[in-house]
Amino acid sequence: MQVRWTEQSNRALEYVMTCARDFYSLKQLQCLRADIVRCEALLSENPYMGAIENELEGLDIVYRHLVLSKPFKIIYFIYEDIVYISDIWDTRQSSYTHTKKFVAP
Repeated sequence: MQVRWTEQSNRALEYVMTCARDFYSLKQLQCLRADIVRCEALLSENPYMGAIENELEGLDIVYRHLVLSKPFKIIYFIYEDIVYISDIWDTRQSSYTHTKKFVAP
């Protein structure tokens, strides 16, 4: 299956990598980037492997998550045989911080 990144997930990835530069060593940054590539490949081959994201249940779209690298997880959904990565969550933050992006005001 094809994997695509949404605009929101691209912003989240940029934010994660920018913040990580301040706290992670070069080796840790390389490992994080390798984990992202690995997760993309896994989702391409096994799109239903991630658990349903409980924090987003009840929405029109079924969101799943895949742990990227502690403390991050990828939030994604499947539509018409395409995996859309929709966000990257820092699991140390409040779930409200993340879920409010998915619910219309």
